[in-house]
Amino acid sequence: EFGLRRRFSRKVQDYLVRAFTKAQKSGVLGNSIFLGTSNVYLALKYDVKPIGTIAHEAVEAIGQGNPMYNPAYSNRLMMDAWQKQYKGCNGIYLTDCVRTDLFLMDLTRNDVRVWDGFRHDSGDPYEWGEKMIDAIGEVTLNSKSAINAARAAYKALTANQKELVSNYGVLLDAIAAYEELTGGEGTIHIGASEAAASNGEENPNTGAEVFGA
Repeated sequence: EFGLRRRFSRKVQDYLVRAFTKAQKSGVLGNSIFLGTSNVYLALKYDVKPIGTIAHEAVEAIGQGNPMYNPAYSNRLMMDAWQKQYKGCNGIYLTDCVRTDLFLMDLTRNDVRVWDGFRHDSGDPYEWGEKMIDAIGEVTLNSKSAINAARAAYKALTANQKELVSNYGVLLDAIAAYEELTGGEGTIHIGASEAAASNGEENPNTGAEVFGA
């Protein structure tokens, strides 16, 4: 829940966070999971996880605010500045400020290792997930980070959204190819739910699982 800057009122946000917390504890959310809130005060008040992400304005100010740099490099400048400031903390990156395609061009193996996960804000989430999977490309010994990034994007989708991802088999094939290349020594763990999905069973995971290796 990150409605602080758009909330109707303090009272309404307090009510919603309290309601979501109660629903989470009672199990009525089903396959959905209430992760927490970006309101630090309410996180403390209701004993939930304070969690959030950067805003588009951050990418715009850091990456596009300096006339010395091409706006196309906004993600690279922002990722470097963020990691320098927080040193691995607060690690959910917003990919679509200047389009996810440009973000993927800047994404490196090191980025995948230091960021906890990625999210998008606009557009179709399953199309975003497909882009993250397609970014794996040809599988080599250096593909583990790209595969993990794609897994993170896929696992951040809801169960219904996952059903709309047309290239999930590409991700599974990439995992298998990587394990064959490494002789199993570089194994990328597939959770039980992913194994079930590869067998045609329903995948019960929700967006709560981000970057769980």
